[in-house]
Amino acid sequence: YIKDLNYSVGPKQTRCIVTETIEHYDTDGYINVVNTTQTPDVPSGNAFCVKTRYIMTWGKGNTTDLVISYWVHWIGSSWMKSIIEKSTKGGQESAAKALLDKIKEVLEENIQESTEEVSTAVKADEEEQEEQEKAELAGSPVETVLRSTSPITTILEGVSIFNVLVIVLLSLIVVLQF
Repeated sequence: YIKDLNYSVGPKQTRCIVTETIEHYDTDGYINVVNTTQTPDVPSGNAFCVKTRYIMTWGKGNTTDLVISYWVHWIGSSWMKSIIEKSTKGGQESAAKALLDKIKEVLEENIQESTEEVSTAVKADEEEQEEQEKAELAGSPVETVLRSTSPITTILEGVSIFNVLVIVLLSLIVVLQF
């Protein structure tokens, strides 16, 4: 894809060659995706590539933890190394913010929060255990049941929210590249 550059000197745009590699995919454990981006049209563009790692794991309360890290992989030498690394840091920070904003937007548009009361006959031992669990969850950010209101619910029936978030994240990574 072509990316516009907002620099006072140098090229006004560059080609970005992107490769996505799923290095580990285990929805019960973690998912590790590495994005490699090359920008051959910028000064010293053939001397480096930027690698971004996205690691998704299960978080507390049936949530997904996302860790994003990056590094500049130097293939050759460049007198612009410090400028490139500084620009890369700024670009990665803005890309991560845009990605997280988009994930929140997609989730807000497609997930409705509601609560349900369920009445069951509970024995005294089970009531005590339930009270203990409630006390543990009192500080938890997840206190409601999430229900999808999207028409894709029937398509994704039986697919965990973790897998849905992975699909959304991978799709957004590709979309935000363009």
